[in-house]
Amino acid sequence: MKILLIILMFVPLLVSGQSMNITWEDSDGREFSINSHSRQFSFSMVAGDEIEYIKYSKYGPVGSVKGTSGSIH
Repeated sequence: MKILLIILMFVPLLVSGQSMNITWEDSDGREFSINSHSRQFSFSMVAGDEIEYIKYSKYGPVGSVKGTSGSIH
């Protein structure tokens, strides 16, 4: 009985320590994935997609924003 109690106490610790990749795809074929443990997000793009992101860097009391854009051919 004590062994069963000890096992039941450690099962939640073993389950919460595992990571899982959650992956899904949209109707155009783009694939998205997020890791439940590291929270790392990744995605794929298809031909014709445009990408735009903003990079922020802080130097001194005021930071600067740099915009970047591109497209997939």
